[in-house]
Amino acid sequence: MSDEIQKYQGGLIQLLYQKQGNVVSLQNDILSLECVVAGTTFIKNVDEIDKTLIEGQMLDLKREADNEYDNFAISIFTADGCKIGYIPRDRNETLARLMDAGKWFYARVEEKNRKGKWLKIDIQVYLKD
Repeated sequence: MSDEIQKYQGGLIQLLYQKQGNVVSLQNDILSLECVVAGTTFIKNVDEIDKTLIEGQMLDLKREADNEYDNFAISIFTADGCKIGYIPRDRNETLARLMDAGKWFYARVEEKNRKGKWLKIDIQVYLKD
């Protein structure tokens, strides 16, 4: 048996290295939740929001640990700081706990539909890995 290190040329190892020998990052953002934004009926400037929201637009998520109605509240904001609603109460606990532990999430607009005065916004929430 030789003490020489053998260079392996197959499978996963090849994926890890580019032609120059640099390690390739395998990190990807992880789709964690698909849901409808809760509380959009309370948006004061709903017409403006409806005009500016576009499919694929990135949204910021902020933890509201001091929310008096929901201990796991996570609010949703546009890039310019306009609050558009919340992650639904029945789907927010795990995300809130992960955010409290230092994990970072963001959302993207998947689709939006106007139904009378209600602006239905479907989003996808991602864990930034």
